[in-house]
Amino acid sequence: MRQNPTEDYTATTDPPGPAEKLPEVSVVPHRPDTILLVEDEDHIREDTSYLLTTLGYNVIAAANGAEGIAKFLQHVGYIDVLMTDLIMPEVNGALLAQTLCRLDPFLKVIFISGFSGGGQKDTGYFLEKPFTREMLAETLKCVTPM
Repeated sequence: MRQNPTEDYTATTDPPGPAEKLPEVSVVPHRPDTILLVEDEDHIREDTSYLLTTLGYNVIAAANGAEGIAKFLQHVGYIDVLMTDLIMPEVNGALLAQTLCRLDPFLKVIFISGFSGGGQKDTGYFLEKPFTREMLAETLKCVTPM
């Protein structure tokens, strides 16, 4: 046993040669974060969903706040981030976030809008539209370190 944890560790067996096969090791992969994307404009929802997927995230998309609530309830415990447009008819992004955060206080929120974020920056992250893949990735790094 090493007395000092900073001492170099010496393996007790020789490493396998080039022709030897390494033993298989069972590894539990990290589950990618799942994002509930709520956006009422079809083309923005589709494009953002695609970008999120290329960044390695699972995406559940909804076209409005009511559908977002329904999909959240269908996937309770699996959604890590709510990414929602602020300005939507009926259930806007702020009300949606407030409702879902009551159900899951650990839910992280990213508001997206073509307008200034205003007070919403206090209750979640804000990403102004239009945004690039790089801007999206930077925001997500702050929210969900993968």
